[in-house]
Amino acid sequence: MGIDIDQFDAGTGYGISPNDSSVVLQFGTKADRYFPGLFTFTAKMKDTSIKESNPIINPENGPLPVTMISFTGILLQDNKVKLDWSTLMEINCTEYKIERSVDGKVFYEVAAVEGNGTTTSKHSYLITDNISSVKSSIVYYRLKQIDVDKNAGYSKIIAVTLKNLREQINIYPNPFADYLNINIEWSRNEIINVKVISIKGEKVISKNIQVNKGLNYFAIEELSALSSGSYYMQFISSSDIITKKIIKQ
Repeated sequence: MGIDIDQFDAGTGYGISPNDSSVVLQFGTKADRYFPGLFTFTAKMKDTSIKESNPIINPENGPLPVTMISFTGILLQDNKVKLDWSTLMEINCTEYKIERSVDGKVFYEVAAVEGNGTTTSKHSYLITDNISSVKSSIVYYRLKQIDVDKNAGYSKIIAVTLKNLREQINIYPNPFADYLNINIEWSRNEIINVKVISIKGEKVISKNIQVNKGLNYFAIEELSALSSGSYYMQFISSSDIITKKIIKQ
């Protein structure tokens, strides 16, 4: 899309025409034998919007020498973030270093995981990061992949919002035998998804629940057949994922 700037008097004028990916600037001046009277410049625009737990920033040094399926972060209870990623292919991958930042610019290593060398099989990785000392409302993570020659490549960056919503959900009895009562205080009317997940990450129960702004009560009663042990209960809304640990007697 352009702006008609054919009619310019003596002196200078300009036009700006945005579209989805660039801005076109056109400058007009009085034409003579040396200058055509119209100059056009195109400036590319970059999308810097942040989507929580999705990659938001491209790698600095090009793509990793791995085929990555996913890289996600979920806020857990007890001031921890669960980070997991999966790959379909790795080439000479010796190690992954997990780096954290509070501003998306300066990163510090918080963990390291051994890679799988050269492989065309799917591999999944999981670590938990303790964020009890973090004061910011958002933390950023990226993967630094090291190959056998000590060369490094970086993944895209993901953002995890640290919202103190744990006190708004009360689950009882916990430990439980065959049911759970949930009191939940919510900030808006919406349908949320409630999941019970095994310690291995397997989905046991998934239910959609209508919650309203204010205090809500509901029960999950299909739990008697579960084996004894630890589980996670997730409350997933359009903008938040809240995870609580529960124990089956």
